[in-house]
Amino acid sequence: MEGWIFGEGIFAAGAEAALAAEAEAAEAVVSDEVGAAEQVTESVTEPVTEPVTEPVEGSTGVGGLLGRLIQEARTGGRSGSGDRQKALKPVKREAAAVPVWDGYEPRLAIATPLLPLINCFRSINPLYGLFLAEHMHRASHEERLQLLESVLDMPSSVAVLVRVPLPDSMPAGPLASEYVNPRLLSRGLLTPQELTGYFDEVERRRVYPLPLGDRMRMLFHSEFPGVLDVHQRSVWCVGDLLRFGGNFDRFVRARDLLRQEGVVFRHCLRMILLLGEFAEIEPPLLDPVDWRRDLADLASLLTDSCRAVDPSSTDEVLTTLRGHAEGLDTAF
Repeated sequence: MEGWIFGEGIFAAGAEAALAAEAEAAEAVVSDEVGAAEQVTESVTEPVTEPVTEPVEGSTGVGGLLGRLIQEARTGGRSGSGDRQKALKPVKREAAAVPVWDGYEPRLAIATPLLPLINCFRSINPLYGLFLAEHMHRASHEERLQLLESVLDMPSSVAVLVRVPLPDSMPAGPLASEYVNPRLLSRGLLTPQELTGYFDEVERRRVYPLPLGDRMRMLFHSEFPGVLDVHQRSVWCVGDLLRFGGNFDRFVRARDLLRQEGVVFRHCLRMILLLGEFAEIEPPLLDPVDWRRDLADLASLLTDSCRAVDPSSTDEVLTTLRGHAEGLDTAF
């Protein structure tokens, strides 16, 4: 027969039988669901009979005196707990007031001629370095050396061995006596006892006078309270080394610093670098040539002292220093 395909009748008959079987199964499922629903309806509509118990004579029951007392106690307990829960509810706080815009809006940040000076300092806080440079014209030679050493932040275990001399052996200079001390006292930042030192009766120990480096940092914080990353510790290490003519070995032996020789050596190397940084600026009311010559002389003396201990480390520091000192009037 034309158009007939092998197996077409078999597949068609099988499909019809499958459709008939699916229809019968669907009718059976629907009938089962209807029967289950009818059973549930009958069980719900059946009346529920509960046994009725008659009250026994002589018993108070719910309406008796004891029952009323118990009921009142229960009612009062619930109301009390409700009051406590109400009392424990968090109090709604008023929303914080929204700050009112005052109309100020910065638009420009104009650099002043002093801005490039900040790049001169790399080992200390540049703002504090400029602050010290502004007061160098008031300081004596010893006071300048104290300020320079104080910013190098020596470890406390070694700093106690190289304390700043007492005013009896190294009197205060013009910077401390005429400028720093009066301002700290007038602002209430310092007491006269802290300037001269005193004996603490409670702790039974002597309190040393506050060194110039600490007082200078207090003055800086009072004028610039927002600058907090200033590290400072007052010592008299390089100044004491100069008393021995720059002989490093004699100095550490006389001061019993053989175990701390490495710390003292690094302190002197850092001092050489710091002198080079201060030589890049010109403090006010000072001759730039004289200022740089004094720094160069001190750096030369420290270089000879350090080279006698470790020539390679000293030459490495000098190489770095010469790279920063290019273009200055006085070479280091």
